[in-house]
Amino acid sequence: MYDYGEDSEALLLATRVLMRSIKDSNTKYRRMVIVPQDGLQESSEKALKGDDADVEIVHTSIPNVFAHMPLTDHRTQLMHMRNKLVIWDDPQISSLQRVVYLDPENLVLRNLDEIFACHQFCAVDNGQSVVYSNGLLVISPDSIAVRNLYSDAIDGFMITGREYNYIGITQGFMPGLFEAFEESPLFFLEWDGDENEEESDELDGGDNTEEAVDNSVVLVHRLPFYYSINHMVFYERMNWDLYKCEDKNLATGEIPGPLLSYKYSGATLKPWFWLPYTYFQVFWYWQDVRDRLGEDHFGFFLGKVISFLVIFTFIWLAYVSLCLKLVTEPDGRQRRLSSWGLPTPGNAQPITIDVFNSRMVRQACQFSCSVLYVVASMPLVSSVCIVVVLTLCSIYMIPITMQPSYAGKLCLIVHDLMLTTLLLVFAVAHTLRTAQWKKDEVPATSELLLGGVWWCVKKLPLLVLTQLQFLYMIGRTDWFQNPVLRPIMTCIFLAIALIVEGRILVVEMHRVTRN
Repeated sequence: MYDYGEDSEALLLATRVLMRSIKDSNTKYRRMVIVPQDGLQESSEKALKGDDADVEIVHTSIPNVFAHMPLTDHRTQLMHMRNKLVIWDDPQISSLQRVVYLDPENLVLRNLDEIFACHQFCAVDNGQSVVYSNGLLVISPDSIAVRNLYSDAIDGFMITGREYNYIGITQGFMPGLFEAFEESPLFFLEWDGDENEEESDELDGGDNTEEAVDNSVVLVHRLPFYYSINHMVFYERMNWDLYKCEDKNLATGEIPGPLLSYKYSGATLKPWFWLPYTYFQVFWYWQDVRDRLGEDHFGFFLGKVISFLVIFTFIWLAYVSLCLKLVTEPDGRQRRLSSWGLPTPGNAQPITIDVFNSRMVRQACQFSCSVLYVVASMPLVSSVCIVVVLTLCSIYMIPITMQPSYAGKLCLIVHDLMLTTLLLVFAVAHTLRTAQWKKDEVPATSELLLGGVWWCVKKLPLLVLTQLQFLYMIGRTDWFQNPVLRPIMTCIFLAIALIVEGRILVVEMHRVTRN
């Protein structure tokens, strides 16, 4: 678990979900979280201990490779692989008889204690011809030969001159292990509880002088692919029938293995990112485990809503106040914007303390008015661009680790707040262009603000209705189980909402440019 980095929040959540899934699998073995030399933040350690009081935090001397680099960086991923040598080197871990190492991007679906019987070094055959995943490793820390094998695989990759941007590195694949595993036997153990209970008790002790399995026979074993089945396998045929798995149940659609891996995907397609939840239905398993953590999703959502409302209210108030200052003389009369000719050597204005009548403010106001007119004069093109920009901005303003259902609601709220801000700009521009106020008729800031916001709100009911229909549709996962029909219906309902939004913008742009 790497803390103190830009991805530390996501890594913490992934680690918590993994450890919760291990706990729920009713394993009888010790559960440890390895942390680098800079340790964990107090809040992170408290969260891990709160989820499972029996979890052990093991502080080691390895560097924090993700402190200043993102998860998707190839070099840090390679160093992350090398950091796994700590399993052999750290006294706290190397004293154990056997260790099953799991990357945070894994989810335990059922008890997999049987793999502790796997010999000195076991890795998952990921179904490809020359690479092995290191997201799941079974290691005997007392085996120096295994340590050298793993170390040589990492060092050989660096020394041979291969570029760091080899795509397999970010997916946790190790081509250097191919030669060692090429002729190794496939591990498989029919786990029947009673028959292997005695062997498991011996493995759990760690103090036995005699190995339960004769490790001198074979140095490495290959774990079957379905021991760490990758979530991308499902999307190749939209089912789990692509690979022959011993315990798959095609009738129920259950995942054919004890472990689900969420590697082999980009930074925006990790299970903790809320947006892909709409389509990548394999993420639902991960979210189901997350729901058992007892997080206060509603409280976090409510806090975000209040903070966004405060921010946008301040923006609206500042904008309306500035506009009134720009069109009002210090004595309260409406300023004639036509008299805002820039000073020349022949008619230079005397120095004044009227900041809102200064040259810089005049130029800024004239420029913004010109931009607004250009945008409004091309309503169709502008509305499409605005809708796209608002949608993207609203997505990236939401915390990536937020619970998906609340994240979707917050995204639409932020989107509507930004749309209201834009409509308020159009409404104020139209009001200032058409108003003929006398000295005592210039409205107060609050009056103009409330009037403008109310005008904007009256435009939104139909849009809000289509957005609620969209949220309801994507929330009903039981309606559209078909992986092809689901994205089609999602796009249709989203397109309806965006068309309604575009129509609102076109009408307002026509109103601003109308003579």
